[in-house]
Amino acid sequence: MSWSVDLFVSGPAKLSDLAAEVESISGIRLKRFVEDGEERYESQEREYLVIVSTHDLSNDGDREYENYSYQISVWPVGREDEDREVSTAFLTRLYEQLEKRDRYRLMLVRNLGAKLRESAPVRTQ
Repeated sequence: MSWSVDLFVSGPAKLSDLAAEVESISGIRLKRFVEDGEERYESQEREYLVIVSTHDLSNDGDREYENYSYQISVWPVGREDEDREVSTAFLTRLYEQLEKRDRYRLMLVRNLGAKLRESAPVRTQ
């Protein structure tokens, strides 16, 4: 798997809270895995694989990964071009739904190289 679209999220206290919210919004079922003390959640859909996890990426240009605790990665699994489109559409919808909730800082990135969108909650006083 060499191509992905990724959503970086800052806000939820626990990874399990984010996984539950992803399930609620998208309707997919995530399965919990723990390997070498690292927790992640996965779902294999027909066109893509979804992984919800923490990350250890360093900032890279305008992509300030260190501001985000969690990463939601979507990897196409079948027909390369078509499944890239489906993967991007899935994660873009998830981004938009999380953005509407106005609770999380979000950054959508393609292939860990191109920042597509970024937003932060609007703070009202």
